[in-house]
Amino acid sequence: MTWLIAGILGIYIIFSELARVPRLFHLDFLRGASMVFFLAYVFVPISLHLLDIRADERFYWLEWVDYGNITLAILAQVIALISYLLIRFGFYVGDRISSVKKLANTLAGLFLVVPARIWFWLATALGVFSIAFLLMYARSRGVGLEYLLVTAGQVRVGQYVPGIEEASFTFLTYSMIGTFASLIYLGLLHRIEGRRLGPGSLFLLRLAFGVTLLLSLAILWIRSGRLHLINYLFVLGMHGMQGRRLLPKVLGVIIVFTGILLLYVGKYVLGVAQSLDVPLEFRSLLSLLAKEISFPYLSLVNALSTEIAYRYFIDFPLAVIYIIGVPLHVLITGSPPGDLPISVAKVNTVHILGTTDLGEIPVDLVSFGYLSAGVLGVSVISFLYGWMLAFLERVFPKTVLGVPGVLRTAWIMFSVTVCLLYLDPVNVLRDGIYIIGPTVMALGVAVVLRSWKR
Repeated sequence: MTWLIAGILGIYIIFSELARVPRLFHLDFLRGASMVFFLAYVFVPISLHLLDIRADERFYWLEWVDYGNITLAILAQVIALISYLLIRFGFYVGDRISSVKKLANTLAGLFLVVPARIWFWLATALGVFSIAFLLMYARSRGVGLEYLLVTAGQVRVGQYVPGIEEASFTFLTYSMIGTFASLIYLGLLHRIEGRRLGPGSLFLLRLAFGVTLLLSLAILWIRSGRLHLINYLFVLGMHGMQGRRLLPKVLGVIIVFTGILLLYVGKYVLGVAQSLDVPLEFRSLLSLLAKEISFPYLSLVNALSTEIAYRYFIDFPLAVIYIIGVPLHVLITGSPPGDLPISVAKVNTVHILGTTDLGEIPVDLVSFGYLSAGVLGVSVISFLYGWMLAFLERVFPKTVLGVPGVLRTAWIMFSVTVCLLYLDPVNVLRDGIYIIGPTVMALGVAVVLRSWKR
């Protein structure tokens, strides 16, 4: 029965999207969200119930969730169906309210105000700060960058590594603004701004992109997280595929394929997991993919089977406190504040594992809504998420080229992965500071430039 409801949801997702935009390979904010939602709430439950997936050494916690309970499974699928319907409804409403459309169009126009040279210097400043943050992180660990690259996976999972000191990941998180810098340079190259800047400037632009590309890959490798690395590769690959020449297209396909491959082997390549012991056959690969992205569905099933105290959306102000308030408190008093509530992702982890010492199981959009206020919370969060997608679709329209065009792809990947699969506001704000902060900064620069022109 569960797989039947999941199948109905899957059919609706596919046909509603093709009815909206008939082109199969079209990508926008809602199409991206629909694809990810399909994987999490159609592919996973069908795979769990039809492929007879078992827990193993890495995914040991699967057996701690009662997803075989037909009542819980059906209820989870009904809630997922409600969530997706409200995402589409939110997108529909958000795209038709004149005041929202006007604000989004205004922001879209601001990006077009920023000339190439300002984008270049903004990217350069972000790159310099990124290098500084990365060096500060290495200093806090007491070792060089080359040693951090070699031991990145071990450090990520909290293993003891000789010579590496205990330290916060804050500076490393801030250093991710270097990825935004590389995307700005990519956008300038994509628009061929160098033709107007001259041969010397074009060489400098290519050099700057190459340096920040290597910087970005180094930072993402040291972070040892697949999500942001895959997102970054997808942005690079998709813009390579949009090129007119054959070489960029081929490179784009290779980069995107590499990103897909990292979904399977990324934890092993990065050293986070030990060894990949999966037969290279279609059924086994499907099972591995299902287990890799099973946490949204299983978190929802577990929440339905657990007696929980609703959080009533406290995690939104809590995110601001953790990201802004805690650093300020440490700066002023020298110590972090005590007795702050734990984030919703940690609550979800405790519900499943009983502790947070073994890692963190994220909450997705549906689970976050349910832990916040039950089905009502799911409805509110899903509607607002759909509204946000419609808003971003107008802020970054498909017709734009250059830097705004690259940022559109980056924001699509961020909003349909981090904001859908990892929707703990604390984590979204912290992990999204590399894209949220520079985007706000660019808008601020555009406002100043527009005021000067007046």
